[in-house]
Amino acid sequence: MNHAGLTASSRLMGPDPRVAFDELTKEENIKYRAAYSEWRDIHDIWMKKKERLKTAIASGKKVEEAQAAFNQMEEEPQEPMSPKRMIENPTTEGLYKFYQISSPSLGLFSDEGGVFLGGHSMSAENRLTSLASFSKLWDGAGLDRVRAGDGSSTLYGRRFCVGLMLQGVAAAPLFADPMALEQGFLARCLITEPESHIGKRTKPVDAAAVEKAQRLSRALFSPLLDLGHPTEPDNPQELLPHKIALHPDAKKILEELALHLENEMNEGSKFEAVRGFASKTPEQAARIAGVLTYAKHGGYAPTVNLDVMKDAITLAQFYLEEALRLVENGEVAQEIAEAEKLSQWLRKKWPAIAKKLGRDPRTIIPRDVVRAGPNSMRQVTVVKALLKTLAENGHVVKLPHKTEVDGVKRSIAYRIAQEDGA
Repeated sequence: MNHAGLTASSRLMGPDPRVAFDELTKEENIKYRAAYSEWRDIHDIWMKKKERLKTAIASGKKVEEAQAAFNQMEEEPQEPMSPKRMIENPTTEGLYKFYQISSPSLGLFSDEGGVFLGGHSMSAENRLTSLASFSKLWDGAGLDRVRAGDGSSTLYGRRFCVGLMLQGVAAAPLFADPMALEQGFLARCLITEPESHIGKRTKPVDAAAVEKAQRLSRALFSPLLDLGHPTEPDNPQELLPHKIALHPDAKKILEELALHLENEMNEGSKFEAVRGFASKTPEQAARIAGVLTYAKHGGYAPTVNLDVMKDAITLAQFYLEEALRLVENGEVAQEIAEAEKLSQWLRKKWPAIAKKLGRDPRTIIPRDVVRAGPNSMRQVTVVKALLKTLAENGHVVKLPHKTEVDGVKRSIAYRIAQEDGA
């Protein structure tokens, strides 16, 4: 079961699964280092034997004897599985390679999510590939790689969880990013922005409360971690998840939620702007219900009951409302930023351009911006909206209909306001 969460906040309060993860990983690292040292020695011997036999075969001396020994060589010793389960800034290529030697279930957890968003995997040239790969993992699909020389291969039975904490300034552009929205990556995340406590933290940190939270974390998560993963009998790196059925009553209210949200995604309806999130919400509720059932029973349980599904739906709907609020805020913030960029261009760049064209630098029409303005403003509808925003805030003044600009009567034209407001 895969989950992704983005939290626009600077603090994580309450039980933290990383406490249990850290303790488990420390113990496993000790065992891993010893196993890796032993494997390395055995693997070196195996490689030397292989190369020696290949050399003997190529030399033409005792070829049959060397070929028989080569054919009877035992299989290459397998590198021990890395105990590392948490990563912070992976590329898709690095993630694929690491899955070959790691646990089949990995998590990208960071309280500095900006490091990931500003990293190589989320750069302009890699963003689409990365977002698509993460979405495939969320869906439980195989992870593909096709490379010249390596051929093609697919890793099945892998799971990937994402938990990022972001400052608002880093989160806002992501929520306004068309690629992250339309490709479906954000819709697969449970996002929230808790109220900031800055300026209200007047009491010192309660050490006893922190210790209590850590004890609770161990009590909640350690037993679940000790259960390990259900995997294919002949491949410990390929998960074989248990199937959890929905009680008929639980299934009924989930179907009712899906129907309700389908109606709310119509044009002009509440969730029109976040259709991706709304369409994924029933599945998010089902996943949350599965996790709650697993935690409640301390492991696998065959059925999700009605009460658990009600709780899961409440949580899923909360995250949907948060998505709506944050996406709308992100769009507004992005629009303001673009309008400010246009305002600066009008004052600093347009006068020189207008002079070359023999134009009045105090007037502007949308086509001027589309042709010569910032690269992000190449659509006339976008430019018209930005100029309207600037007019509403006094940066430009709309001229009367059919005002003549550059020898042509224009339906839309603006006069650029001077610094003194004239």
